[in-house]
Amino acid sequence: LTLQDQISSRVLYVGLTIQLKYEASRDRVNRYMPIVRSRIITELSDIRPRMTKERDTKSAIRTTLSKTLELPFTS
Repeated sequence: LTLQDQISSRVLYVGLTIQLKYEASRDRVNRYMPIVRSRIITELSDIRPRMTKERDTKSAIRTTLSKTLELPFTS
């Protein structure tokens, strides 16, 4: 994902691992993956390039994505 503002740009690489115990959970994640991906990209696109250098950015991203992904999924 490329983060841009009027001054600079940075490329943000994101790795995400999801481990699920039950097949029903895996099926649900697969079914809603486009929505999950869209939500993640939307949230990450709000980050400004200079924010990636700040110490608390990883924690803030983690918190924001957790809240975003807690919202109900609908088709």
